Amino acid sequence: MAIGERIRFFRNLTSMTQKYLGIQVGFPKKDCGYLTNNREEV
Repeated sequence: MAIGERIRFFRNLTSMTQKYLGIQVGFPKKDCGYLTNNREEV
């Protein structure tokens, strides 16, 4: 299992969004809104 798959597995296991994970590891909120499928979160 690759590192990205592990992160996704544990993130989904805890129902954590990508934005929430980014904030928890220290990224600014304005940089954590970018989601998959090239969509911006409002």
